[in-house]
Amino acid sequence: MEEKQQAPDITQHSRLFRWLDNFWYHYKWPVIIVAFFLIVGIIGFSQCAAQEKTDLTLAVAVPNPDLGGEPLEVFAGIFDNLLPADSNGDGQKRVALAQFSIYTEDELVALYTYTDPETGEERVQTDGLVAARHYNAERIQSLQTYMMTGECAVWLVSPYVYETMMEGQLPVSATAVLGDTALYGYYEALREQLPPDTLIVLTQPVMGAMSDPASFSQAQDYYHAIVGFTAP
Repeated sequence: MEEKQQAPDITQHSRLFRWLDNFWYHYKWPVIIVAFFLIVGIIGFSQCAAQEKTDLTLAVAVPNPDLGGEPLEVFAGIFDNLLPADSNGDGQKRVALAQFSIYTEDELVALYTYTDPETGEERVQTDGLVAARHYNAERIQSLQTYMMTGECAVWLVSPYVYETMMEGQLPVSATAVLGDTALYGYYEALREQLPPDTLIVLTQPVMGAMSDPASFSQAQDYYHAIVGFTAP
């Protein structure tokens, strides 16, 4: 007769299951939270590792759609070339662009105003305007949060952004009007993407990467390179 197979130790498995069940009951949320941040950290690390290294960040906060594709490459190339030096020593001068599309209330209303083809009267697309206000408010909040990080010291902003979110709230070192610079007159790509009243702003953060004297000195040099550009 064949020997009977030994039955598994039910008591041992039961103890294990009871322990797992008890552990999950008491530590479910800490495990979920730790796992969440671990996954986010891994994804963030992998994305950062895949990104090209940059020498400085230039923030752009104006009322226009976010740059992308070829216009972004041309736009970024102009500001890459203005960098006085390759500060990170990787053999390339690269600027990181932080983009924030910010509108005033009047600009939003204008975007969603149309002429009724039957009556010829101007009407506002209410649903679209409400959604646009919501997204604009989110972008404003994101911009305000970013300003507090101290990761950027050189900005291209609309007068609205400057007056409502920077003036009197951030340590501003210098300002200039982009439309008054030789840079704006020389590059058509800038005139296509930025209004002439766009302000070039140099801030001096008290915290974050740009609070470091060496980093702020690089930002100062970059600001003066933009403002003092001369056509070749």
